[in-house]
Amino acid sequence: MAKKKPLPARKAMLSASFEPLSLLERSLRNWWMIALGFLLGGVLGSLTWTVLPPVYESGFAIPSSIDFTITGELTQMEEDLAMEAAGAALSKPAIKEKLAATAGLPFAEVNAMLRAERRIGTWIMTVRSPDAALAELLAGEWLVHAHSEIAALRTHAVAADALSRRLSSLEDCLAHASAAEPSQALCGFADTQSFFSELKTLTGKLNEEKALSQGVSSGVVFGEIPSQPDPARIVIRQRGLLTLAGALIGLLAGIAMALSLPRNSHG
Repeated sequence: MAKKKPLPARKAMLSASFEPLSLLERSLRNWWMIALGFLLGGVLGSLTWTVLPPVYESGFAIPSSIDFTITGELTQMEEDLAMEAAGAALSKPAIKEKLAATAGLPFAEVNAMLRAERRIGTWIMTVRSPDAALAELLAGEWLVHAHSEIAALRTHAVAADALSRRLSSLEDCLAHASAAEPSQALCGFADTQSFFSELKTLTGKLNEEKALSQGVSSGVVFGEIPSQPDPARIVIRQRGLLTLAGALIGLLAGIAMALSLPRNSHG
């Protein structure tokens, strides 16, 4: 039986189809195609830049810190949670819905324009849009809401602290007065019923103030807040990046064309 020799034949085919020196020789021989592809690609990338609209950004910064004389010693995680709560309150859906109503645009569209980013102790609020006027309008409205929100958060957080201290003092008083006779006044109240009624009332108010403070501690201190947002400026136009991308695509296309020519072609 005759022996088959498909393997050498297959190797010969592979060797013929992939010869690095031959590929390099063809690339060098048709160098003008590669150079032309590179140049044309760069030109097309640059022209694409002129068609795409620029993206404008406007915004403002809100510095914040933690007053440890109020909060006491905190772990790093507790610090982060306190700071994140403040940022979440300033970019909550209710505020974004008001911004959408101001712009007369769908919530999802406006929400995609807004960014809240924490950089150490500063919250950076930005609005990005192809429309510079719209970016400034939304940033200005956001800043107005941030001013009022911070004032409200501060008020409710301080009120919650005061109620918490009052509750603690009454509970301490109750613990020390456990030996007192029922007929005697309890912690300044005429009777036990009045005392526990006050405890219930204070607890309800405390829960309400905590909810209104949205988890923001009175120990979170906001620094000076600007009165106006930053003017809109172009942040994404990327002419150089588009030109480079077009040039690289053209370069690859030129190489492909140069290698696709027959070996005996002399460009």
